Amino acid sequence: MDSNTASSTDVASRNFQIGDCVTITVHPLFTGRTGEITALPSADAGIVALDSGGRERIPLSCLKLSNRLMSNDVPIGTSFNVEVLSSAPMTVEEARATIKQINGLCNQIRALLVELETREGYLALGFNSMAQLMNSNLFVKARSTLHKELLAGRIETQYLHVPVGTFSESHLRPLAKLKPEYYIEVLSQATQSAGARPMTARDVSAAVATMLLTDKNAAKRSIVDVVKERTLVPLCDRSQCRIEDASVVRGFKNADLRPYDGYWGIIQHISEHFYHIYISLKGETIQCREEEVEPIDLSEGDRITLLSVSSRVSNLLKAELEAVDYAILETIQRSLYLTPRQLMHLELMEKDYGVSQ
Repeated sequence: MDSNTASSTDVASRNFQIGDCVTITVHPLFTGRTGEITALPSADAGIVALDSGGRERIPLSCLKLSNRLMSNDVPIGTSFNVEVLSSAPMTVEEARATIKQINGLCNQIRALLVELETREGYLALGFNSMAQLMNSNLFVKARSTLHKELLAGRIETQYLHVPVGTFSESHLRPLAKLKPEYYIEVLSQATQSAGARPMTARDVSAAVATMLLTDKNAAKRSIVDVVKERTLVPLCDRSQCRIEDASVVRGFKNADLRPYDGYWGIIQHISEHFYHIYISLKGETIQCREEEVEPIDLSEGDRITLLSVSSRVSNLLKAELEAVDYAILETIQRSLYLTPRQLMHLELMEKDYGVSQ
């Protein structure tokens, strides 16, 4: 039997379960692939959702657990030692030592997350932000917990200026409701409230609630406030534009206006929040916000010329234009100062299509 293939006795001893992460050790098609067991239809086979996509029925003898330690596995530790799991009951000393090690590892995880963000490790891995990295498949376990630890580490290093791991994550979590400049004061109040006993998360929550009631400026902006601020539509400045003025549409940031970006048009109406601009080439009137309109400083003669051209283009669109003629009109719609050649083409098209000025 192949040394990589487990016997039926080995399979039974491993006791595969739904949700186990496994590696396929021997298979004609999927050797080395990893995935998660999603079903166990029989005693000797499992359905594996492959990390690379797809679901396959794989014999259990071809699988090896990769998400938990087994008696015949040799675990690998980096900066700490991991012992092979034992079934013997723990002593008090062993239990306390294990808890101490767990707490130390949690602090180490928090410190590593802070370092990963501070030194922009996410950029090295091809991500634009730490949030993208945290939501990627590189983190396969406890993403929510890791995110909380990262936030706690940020508070400690950026605002409290204390070593990572000084505070419990649960003690720092309530601070998220406040502006950063209130963190130290609230923690001080929570410590005073606790007195001789150790401070708890409830003490911090109570101090946060008191601060929110007594200081209206302490509250961190809610998502509702942020959305309101970002979606605020400024009032139109009527001193910049007037009806029948020509202006250029700058709508590259607005998906609805992107097809009109760079076209000039004639302002037909100015409402409280929008300019209503007629684009003759499209035969449409569009609504633009203040920041989506570029006023053009034209002489009165040039303004009258564009008004005339806008009307002439609209008349030409009533005919069935050939593609080349439409392309010429598009260059005209993007040119504020028309050249004699453009005006000549416009006049020739009017003659060819029998459209009067």
